[in-house]
Amino acid sequence: MLRIFFMAFYLCTNIYICRTEELCDCDCDFDAKIDYWSNITNQVAQYNELSATLAEIKKQLAVETRNLSSFLNSKRSATDNRESAVFTGIVGASFIVFASSALILVDLSRLIIYSQRKK
Repeated sequence: MLRIFFMAFYLCTNIYICRTEELCDCDCDFDAKIDYWSNITNQVAQYNELSATLAEIKKQLAVETRNLSSFLNSKRSATDNRESAVFTGIVGASFIVFASSALILVDLSRLIIYSQRKK
């Protein structure tokens, strides 16, 4: 008889718990549980209760990601004291300073020439 119940339960695809009349002949507690869970309002009530509990647990377990070390380390650059890395950084910074200084000097020289003509 138990085999018939499991086959009937397996074949059901909807939200309702399937019930067959051939469950068992005895007067056991299992039949009352089947009756209770076959009622859709009991299922919805259990779903709502579990959803509220799950939301509360999620809220308790939530962590502010801006305080994690992984987030803080992603915003900091690592130091590199190798000679090649230091040399490359110095050359790059020198190039940026030279290029911006050249542009400023060209504009400054034109400004001086323009101001002398105006007088």
